[in-house]
Amino acid sequence: MANGNLIRALRKIVEGEHLAANGLAVAASKAKDLDLQKILSDLSSKHETNAVAAGTKLKELGGKYPVPGLRDTLKKGWEAVATTRNTADSIKFIQQKERESVEGYRNILKKVKDERMLGLVARNLADNSDNLNALGDKLKQLKGKKKGKSFLGLPKLIWVTAIGAAIGIIVKRRLSSEPSQS
Repeated sequence: MANGNLIRALRKIVEGEHLAANGLAVAASKAKDLDLQKILSDLSSKHETNAVAAGTKLKELGGKYPVPGLRDTLKKGWEAVATTRNTADSIKFIQQKERESVEGYRNILKKVKDERMLGLVARNLADNSDNLNALGDKLKQLKGKKKGKSFLGLPKLIWVTAIGAAIGIIVKRRLSSEPSQS
């Protein structure tokens, strides 16, 4: 990869990592679940670290860091996350962006010849893959909470119905076993 192409690739990586960090921070502030806030904050920190590492590499190659125009890009990303309806939609949106990022890193990996750049891209790719798994697990957990609480694998409605039927049977037996008073 020529130096100019390498700088362009790094600029794109820096923008994407900052955008992801910013979006995750917004999603974390929007989340009500403390566990989810921690997960999103941790993922945001990972992206921020990756952005700084890519920015350092960009400076070494003669590029500008922070990247010009980054503020406008971050504003668009923040607005995209902020306008999602709920936490699940935020996570789905972030997952979509993480998938796009993984695909972008795979394309860069095919073209990179520089070993240091290869290591940076491979680490970012691994982080994004881990992020996708963490977000997927949390989304499944959130969907499970929405379906309603269950006890021993059965939905609440079945338990209420069973308890009601049991009470009905007990009352009926007691009424039928009591001698009638005339």
